[in-house]
Amino acid sequence: MPFQTLLRASVVAASLFLVAACDDAQERAEGHYQSGLELLEADDPIKAKLEFQNALQLNQDYLEPRFEFAKLLMADGDIEGALGNFLKVVELDPNHLEGNINVGELYLIGNAPELAERYVTTAFAAAPDNIKVRGLKAVYEQRSGNTEAALELAQDVLADDPASTVAIGVIASDFMSKEQPEQALIYLDQGLATEEPDAALYMMKMAALNAVGDQGRITSHLEDMAAAFPENSELSQSLVQRYIQLGEVDKAEEVLRQLMANNPDETAYPLGLVNLLNTQRSPADAQALLEELVARGDANEGDYLRALAGFHFRAGDTDTSIATLEGYLARDDLDAQDKYNTQTQLGGVFRTIGENEKSNALAVEVLENDEENVDALKLRALHQIETDDYQGAIENLRSALNVSPRNPSVLTILAAAHERNGSKGLAQERLALAVQASNNGVAESIRYAEFLLREGRAEIADDVIDDALLANGPAIVLLAQSAAVKLALEDYAGAEDIVQQLTVEGAIDEARDVANRVRFATLNSQNRSEEAEELLERMWSQSGEESGAMTSLVQTYLQQGRTEEAESFLDNILADTPNNLQATMLRGAVHSSQSQFDEAEALFRKAIEDHPEAENGYGALVILLNAQGRQDEAREILDQGIRNSEGAVRLELAKAGQLERDLKFDEAIAIYERLYEANTGSLIFANNLASLLAEHRDDPESLARAAAVSKRLRESDQPAFLDTYGWVQYRAGDYEAAVAPLKEAAEALTNNALVQYHLGMVYKALGQTELARTQLQRALELGQTEVYPVLAEVPDLLTELDQAQ
Repeated sequence: MPFQTLLRASVVAASLFLVAACDDAQERAEGHYQSGLELLEADDPIKAKLEFQNALQLNQDYLEPRFEFAKLLMADGDIEGALGNFLKVVELDPNHLEGNINVGELYLIGNAPELAERYVTTAFAAAPDNIKVRGLKAVYEQRSGNTEAALELAQDVLADDPASTVAIGVIASDFMSKEQPEQALIYLDQGLATEEPDAALYMMKMAALNAVGDQGRITSHLEDMAAAFPENSELSQSLVQRYIQLGEVDKAEEVLRQLMANNPDETAYPLGLVNLLNTQRSPADAQALLEELVARGDANEGDYLRALAGFHFRAGDTDTSIATLEGYLARDDLDAQDKYNTQTQLGGVFRTIGENEKSNALAVEVLENDEENVDALKLRALHQIETDDYQGAIENLRSALNVSPRNPSVLTILAAAHERNGSKGLAQERLALAVQASNNGVAESIRYAEFLLREGRAEIADDVIDDALLANGPAIVLLAQSAAVKLALEDYAGAEDIVQQLTVEGAIDEARDVANRVRFATLNSQNRSEEAEELLERMWSQSGEESGAMTSLVQTYLQQGRTEEAESFLDNILADTPNNLQATMLRGAVHSSQSQFDEAEALFRKAIEDHPEAENGYGALVILLNAQGRQDEAREILDQGIRNSEGAVRLELAKAGQLERDLKFDEAIAIYERLYEANTGSLIFANNLASLLAEHRDDPESLARAAAVSKRLRESDQPAFLDTYGWVQYRAGDYEAAVAPLKEAAEALTNNALVQYHLGMVYKALGQTELARTQLQRALELGQTEVYPVLAEVPDLLTELDQAQ
């Protein structure tokens, strides 16, 4: 046979084979599709989805299984996957009505009306009388800013279908945008009367009720939402928090126990019940439940045992907590992850009690076996932050984010590392991301708001807390933070509204206490002194010392010149409770304000005798003795207080200041090193340590230490901190970096000789002779009344500048 004939025969045979193969593949695809439909009919969507996938593997362009597969993905909440498959449907059939409807809906859900336009328009052109299509078009018009057209379409839809939740949503949303929540509620109640629950309408009604401030209806609506969506555990958790806030502990416990019954393998609900029992019943009840959970010995034993260890730790029984964790680690039947989880929790305990080296060692051990362990990376980073290795911490936290990109706690620690490293902009960015990642979590939102308040950005903080309140409901801590923001904004009406929310009928004591503090701060800020005083007196009569009103009341009496009332008030308290430390200290302060120094001294000494473990009496007596020129006695009392009192930070600070005045700088540095090591987050400790190191040490190690500690000060708005940062840069030889912060500090602290000297030295180093002479001359003049040894060299420096010209 000629070669060409053979080739033609082969091609024909191959073509026939391919056609047969294609026919066979399509038949099998059809079989999978039909099987999927039968499984859907039998209410087995999981297996049906697999059949539709099998059909699509055989024929990617098979429209019918593609459409069914897309619908199942959407039902599973896989919006991205559903959208991709619906887009393929309309690619295969541009006029596919339901495909266009679904693509339009998904783009509108994603708030992308410009992408939805093509598909909504196609569907509307094909079926302008279709109720669903008209509702979709109304939503599209509203999202596109065409309000009149949207409302007209929505009203038309309602005329034909009074139960259309889409049309109701459009109308209610319009009322909400016009700040008419009561009108919105009329339509929302109509929409929610239907048999099928609509999550969007439920959420919109919650927003409307929050806007109205109807606390009773908020609780009732939250109950309705939890009943309508029993599979949504977050709603049930929100309901639990609401019941707790209202003091309805039995109802909260009932919800948690139902969640436990419905989700036997989930640990969150038993642990939530433990927390409820601990805070609302008794710690003994909580501990008993934890021990019962551990005793089950099920797959979650490790989780419950770690929770029990955490319970002991929070109760102050650190030894038992550590023993529990170490005992569990001694078992040889732990899987790797269980072991790592226990090691990192033990590391966290060690870090909290100041055993940082032990904590770090555990983190390092875990990372040797699991270099991507997020909890160990966090522990390691925390240790690095505390030892001023900010760059190392940042690198480890970035590694953690590679594993867990939206981990709120990692982002929060990273923000702290950036802030310590002097990068407030990066710190703010990470805090904002932590809020997003936590879905406006309570702790993350409060932390971000506090940062924003420190930076003078109260308006943004207000938005952050408002979003958190919408997401979490009116939690007490959020309302307290919101009040702080309102006061910073001088929004007294807003603060008063928070007071009303906190004092709803049945509010727990904690809520009322917060409300009283907010109310007092609001009245004080508005100089409404009489009302503020009445509130303080009411707080005192209702709760006594628990109200925290004693000091404020005494201050109020003294500010108004009503010394006798202040004395009588305190004398009555001391008559009932002679050893009352706060009243004793305040009575001594009143004597001191009246120049009755002997009486004040006697009371401060009594406070020391009655409460030798408290630093209050020592500190007040030291100030009094120093004011009378009795420095030697003051030193003795100061040393006695440091020996006897617990955690005497203020006394240690006073001692360091005394040592500085005595020119004993190495001893002062040793105290600041100890204070800083115990609390590396303190800006004051960081500033004072870096300042003394840069001022009085010349060795490279000390100057490097000063540079590491002072990094966080470079974007400060405190002149003293800027002076420290600038002087550290000068000592490091970076004169260009030093000049701006030192200039800003010198302009703010015009009468501080040392600050003027620092700027003069930088100008001298930069060769700016006239500026240097001016600053150093100013420092010399101011230094006549200040004890700064370094100023003794200024005359020689001025002579040197004169000779240089």
